[in-house]
Amino acid sequence: MSSVTPNKPPTATVSPRRLVLFGCGGLILIVAIAVSVIGIQVYAQMQQPVNKEQVLLSLGGVPVYPDAEFDDVATRLSRALLLQLKGMEASKNTSSAGFRTDDDAKMRIIPFYDRVMADFGFQKTRIDVRFGATADAAYIDGQTRIVVEVRPGEEGEAQMLLLTRFDGDSKRLIQKPSNTVTPEDFKKLGIPVPPATPAKK
Repeated sequence: MSSVTPNKPPTATVSPRRLVLFGCGGLILIVAIAVSVIGIQVYAQMQQPVNKEQVLLSLGGVPVYPDAEFDDVATRLSRALLLQLKGMEASKNTSSAGFRTDDDAKMRIIPFYDRVMADFGFQKTRIDVRFGATADAAYIDGQTRIVVEVRPGEEGEAQMLLLTRFDGDSKRLIQKPSNTVTPEDFKKLGIPVPPATPAKK
């Protein structure tokens, strides 16, 4: 008597194309969730109150560009940008502040910081791409890194100057060399601050 082998049901298979589509869909969903979370955090940060004295104190001696005016909106924006960099910077302590100024970014503002930060013992270093910045520069000394960014303002508004400080495990006060004069020195004496020296062509 011959035995009859029952037919096995066909094995269900998933095409490679469908697997790729599933993988891309999952990746898009993860990215969408991450963007939504960051967006909520940025919105919340833009609603936070700003204490000018505390913000300036948190810079720990980073010089402010002459005649630049402290601005609440620019400061909130600088904090929001820090949220986007969370996890990308190898620093535990960060602080930032925003200002407004009409001076030329590449001819006056960046050259000012090139000169002053060098006097403070900092070296100019490579900066990561900062989308939306008109001009930017970074300076480093040990575990302290200072980033200077100039971003365009809204129509009819002065451009924004953002100062961000990244520190390692500890934060130190940036001491001004005895032979260096800063805008604060002029203000303490009641003398008008001279304009920044334009860059040499």
